[in-house]
Amino acid sequence: MEKAREIKHLLVKTVQNHHEYQENQLGGDYNNDWSKWYADFLLENDLVEVWGREITAEELAATLRQLDEEYKAEEREENWPTYYAGRMVEM
Repeated sequence: MEKAREIKHLLVKTVQNHHEYQENQLGGDYNNDWSKWYADFLLENDLVEVWGREITAEELAATLRQLDEEYKAEEREENWPTYYAGRMVEM
């Protein structure tokens, strides 16, 4: 599915940039508010256009936390960006 592939690409771009943020801005410390950072980054990088769904940063952060809980609840063969993208397309 093309939409899922594009969302997955944005998620991969997000995690790469978040890693740089943690290293450069947080001195390597873990960002406990990662979902807000991800949501802001995704919205700044055209997630709404790719996803085709209007969403606020707060709603998206909550969705990302929910997907994270779902993903970690079971052992999965697919990586998390693939899982998140697939679930987001279903929403």
